[in-house]
Amino acid sequence: MQRLLLTTLLALAPFALNAAECKPSRWGADDEIGNANLITPKSVLKAARLIKEGKTYSLGITIDSTTPAFTPRSLSMQVVQPGQQFGAPAFPNMT
Repeated sequence: MQRLLLTTLLALAPFALNAAECKPSRWGADDEIGNANLITPKSVLKAARLIKEGKTYSLGITIDSTTPAFTPRSLSMQVVQPGQQFGAPAFPNMT
């Protein structure tokens, strides 16, 4: 039992050290968007003034069965609605 406890403590020690190194968020403990707080109507207008041409660039990537994955990984994508996880129907009262 002592050996198991010691092994567990040694395995968890690096996580505790990393948690101690985290700095407090400048946006507060309950913040969920981080530096996206810097996006304001004023900063958007300032950025819009930088546009010189009407070009757009796709930042997405295509994900399908031919997307490379290192073994033993494979691609499996499921799109679920909220409340539909684990095979439960999204609208249980509908047939």
